[in-house]
Amino acid sequence: MLAALIQHPFMSQSALAECNAEAMVQAMLAFELALAEVQEVHGAVPEGASREMRHVLDAYAFDVDAIAAGVASGGNAAIPFVKQGRAALPDALKRFFHQGATSQDVVDSALMLLLMPRLAALDALLLEGALEQAAVLLEGMEVHPEAMRRNLATTGGGIMAEPVAKLLAPTLGPGAAKRISAEAAEAAGLHGIPYASALNAQCSPRGAGPFGP
Repeated sequence: MLAALIQHPFMSQSALAECNAEAMVQAMLAFELALAEVQEVHGAVPEGASREMRHVLDAYAFDVDAIAAGVASGGNAAIPFVKQGRAALPDALKRFFHQGATSQDVVDSALMLLLMPRLAALDALLLEGALEQAAVLLEGMEVHPEAMRRNLATTGGGIMAEPVAKLLAPTLGPGAAKRISAEAAEAAGLHGIPYASALNAQCSPRGAGPFGP
């Protein structure tokens, strides 16, 4: 029952193997022990208590089937899990286990711990797919230098207005860089002069200095 809450029929085999009832229990335990460690640092738990909890509970065999059965009566997996964890601890430590946390804290944090490797795997899968598509596009790309020269000549070099604006932005600010670059491109087209010359004329009065011949 517990595994059914965290598994999906379209998950990969590796995800199904790593997202099971035992993994959920271990993720909840990781949260509880980390919580106790932080509380000990801040004096909310006696010194050495978190270490003793870890020593006991790392070796304790949680009854996963009983936890799964407890979901129906408790409403979530954390309630029967915490009950078992406290029962396994010495009396002096029982009240410090799950101190200050809610069952929602336990379940949500455990799910995030299970999800983190899945997100990393998804990122790797998406990156691999993007690289494969880029390779396909590059394999079929043909470069036509003459056509590129014609495009540059048609606009007087104004086709470079956008990348130039990005280069100017750190110095002039995004708004000013876009305006100056656009004005230079427009002037180049109207007066039939190279974009670089028009850009130089636009920038020099503003103290940006020369940007080309």
